[in-house]
Amino acid sequence: MADDAIEIEFDITLEDAVEFSLWDWKKTITYKKRVSVILLLSALIVLLLYYLFSLTHFDPWYMFFYGFCSGVVFLVFYLMVIMPSVTRKTVLKKLSESRNRILLTHHKMRFDVSGVSTQTELSNATVNWDGIEKIIRGESAVYIYLTGMMAWIIPDKAFADEAAFEAFYQKCQAYFEAARAAVSAGGAA
Repeated sequence: MADDAIEIEFDITLEDAVEFSLWDWKKTITYKKRVSVILLLSALIVLLLYYLFSLTHFDPWYMFFYGFCSGVVFLVFYLMVIMPSVTRKTVLKKLSESRNRILLTHHKMRFDVSGVSTQTELSNATVNWDGIEKIIRGESAVYIYLTGMMAWIIPDKAFADEAAFEAFYQKCQAYFEAARAAVSAGGAA
């Protein structure tokens, strides 16, 4: 692979950090468990209401239909509006309470066959590709995970257009996969 390095400069904003935190959290087991518990509790509440209304003079199927429809509407509203809003506010508050000077600043990054170098006014770091955990493309950024809980955020606004952003992601994936293959080949020898 030719050493055609990519150099970019960009600013990470509080909104970028919040988006990453939300995106990453939605991928966690905790989030999935919380959604499962909400679904289970909602189903139990609907069944309890169905039973209670069936003891009265109301037609049970009529009440079950309306109870079920209202439960579905409530769940969709909760999962798509309330939960993301509350989570966003919590993450924003948490990030706003600290300085985050290393994260929320101007970044200069270089990506080449040997690894990733990043420079800010407060830090310099170089990481080889085999030291990177994973690379994931989100809706508006590429996340280069250094550990399971920490990642570099490369926003799409650092590139001229979507094609340049996609080419960057593909190049990083190629470097990453080549490094993983080299480590696997070295371990097999």
